[in-house]
Amino acid sequence: TLYSGGICMLLIVTVYYIVDVKGYSKGLDWFKYFGMNSIAAYCIGETIRFDSIGHSVLFGLEQYIGKYYPVAIEIVSVTILYLLLRLLYKQNVFIKV
Repeated sequence: TLYSGGICMLLIVTVYYIVDVKGYSKGLDWFKYFGMNSIAAYCIGETIRFDSIGHSVLFGLEQYIGKYYPVAIEIVSVTILYLLLRLLYKQNVFIKV
């Protein structure tokens, strides 16, 4: 526990230094979308079954993708959730508790 906690702290310090101190944030906007509406992301992800949408999008490709089919389903699910959160962020809708 201490070892993994130490690694996590090193990663947090590294990201803090790169993003906040050095000011490098190009390509990291997706963190804002998930971070500003993290409660919405959790609730939407637990309420809506994006797996079924992924199965519909990738219908017939299971034989070609093989053992990576569940990974492809999750990528589709996260992409849909990302697009929803991006839409909320662009319209300044933030769910707070």
